[in-house]
Amino acid sequence: MKGKKIDTEFLISFIENCISKNIVTTDEILAEAKSQIANIDKKIIEAEKLKNTRSKILDVISTFDTEKNINKTNDAKILPLFKIPNPNICKFICDKIKNGPLKVGVVLSDKHSNQDIMFSIKQLLETKVLIRTGDLLSRGEMYSNYIKLVLCNE
Repeated sequence: MKGKKIDTEFLISFIENCISKNIVTTDEILAEAKSQIANIDKKIIEAEKLKNTRSKILDVISTFDTEKNINKTNDAKILPLFKIPNPNICKFICDKIKNGPLKVGVVLSDKHSNQDIMFSIKQLLETKVLIRTGDLLSRGEMYSNYIKLVLCNE
């Protein structure tokens, strides 16, 4: 065994352990060492099989753990709502549309510039807070989320 150091403390401990079990000849000690190696190898093979099974079971968990997947998807959908500029103008528009669809012209007011209102409508359309059918604006699929989460209204 050129180049490999032998752990003499372990060797002495192993021999003492064998002697305490009434294993005293060199052939018996060698047989005991080979027996322990065989047991260790069996356990290593068993552990490798368990490792493979574990990774496959983790796949099952990730497939069926829909609550986490849904939460991540919802978070990704809601995040753009917080990036919409001019929340006061957006609130004004959402309040107008709260009771039902309106024509774009009805939403325009002298409170805010037409350019700002049109920009805000565009932002709300892109994030699906509003939907446009012809020249009518109405609530989109993200309307209630926007009102609750961003504008903090019920």
